[in-house]
Amino acid sequence: MSLTSADLKNRLKESECQGLVLDIDETLAATNVAWFQRLAALFGQPPDMSVDQLLETYHLAQHVPCWQTAEAADWMAAQRISPEAQDGLPIISGAVEGVRKLQEITPLVGYLTVRPESVAKNTIAWLKASGFPDLPVVSKPDDLPFQEGNPWKAKTLHELWPQVIGIVDDNPKLPETLGADYPGLLFFFSHTTSQHRWAIPCPDWSSVVLHANRMPLTLQGPVPVLSGALRGVQLRPYRPDDVGELQRHADNINVAKRLRSIFPHPYTRADAESRISLSKALCCWAITFDGKVIGNIGLMKSETCKWDLPVKVQRFGELGYWLGEDYWGKGFASEAVSVLLTYLRPYKWLVAVRVAAENSASRRVIEKAGFTKYRRVEEAEEPHPVNKKSRKVDCDDFWMQL
Repeated sequence: MSLTSADLKNRLKESECQGLVLDIDETLAATNVAWFQRLAALFGQPPDMSVDQLLETYHLAQHVPCWQTAEAADWMAAQRISPEAQDGLPIISGAVEGVRKLQEITPLVGYLTVRPESVAKNTIAWLKASGFPDLPVVSKPDDLPFQEGNPWKAKTLHELWPQVIGIVDDNPKLPETLGADYPGLLFFFSHTTSQHRWAIPCPDWSSVVLHANRMPLTLQGPVPVLSGALRGVQLRPYRPDDVGELQRHADNINVAKRLRSIFPHPYTRADAESRISLSKALCCWAITFDGKVIGNIGLMKSETCKWDLPVKVQRFGELGYWLGEDYWGKGFASEAVSVLLTYLRPYKWLVAVRVAAENSASRRVIEKAGFTKYRRVEEAEEPHPVNKKSRKVDCDDFWMQL
């Protein structure tokens, strides 16, 4: 199936699905090998270099000096728009098995290629014949010049976020074109190093699978902007001008009494400024509505208590949140939790939550989100000082495997 990028995004939003897309040329199809062999047969090659040496030295056919002629350039231009030129291409070593294993780790939602739309039918036929998954193909528009393919792909990846969380791609210029503000993942195929921290070097398909198994959710900032669809809740990084709204909602005894004893009360302007400053290095978001902060949500390292989970896991974090009292009972907490879990789902973490036994509202939010209660812990936490209680608080522990 051939789709536009907008159609793919809408389809994924409707199905509430997220996942990776795959590049095709030099990631799945050894297109360069075929091109170099054909060009050598048609236009010759340096007598002291084999086709393999030419590939290693120049990477792209248009960079080979003896093929920088008008005739060779015309041949290459014709190949790019020829449906038949996509037929019978060799497969990158390990690609079929690598894609199958990758699909067991995280959802794959499509292919994103700079091939023009006019060759999509033959591309889809090649993918099927080669044993790759039957997924939508998003191709470069026919009216976009070949030279604009890489910027188009980078722009498309930004637009597809967060439904598309990243790509496996070999293009050496893509990391720079994507930029440091790209919130997704780039598995930088056929590369052993990268100058860009957001590109994960993967020399082969076994390396892609290895890194995907360690999806880099680090519980550290900076965090991306995440948006809800029902009430317009947005989760975003804190900004310096949030200090007033943050303090106004946090400096409330009814908020403090439902949180752990370390939550400040009174909550001063200095506390708000400190929180905003520290948040840059944390996996936490300001919960906002109409652009204003109404609460906080995030994941913490699982070090706040002894969880004794019913399953063994490698990737595990604790969910925590609070909401300003003006927004209680209106569905804002449920939407914030849902938005965050949607973002986290492709990483396949286990998320745990601890809820005070007497906090029925928070328990409803957690149960509605799909968490499972696995135990009651008597006298689990120190009461917040504003409660003026001596007995520790009983808590219910919940978990969810994403």
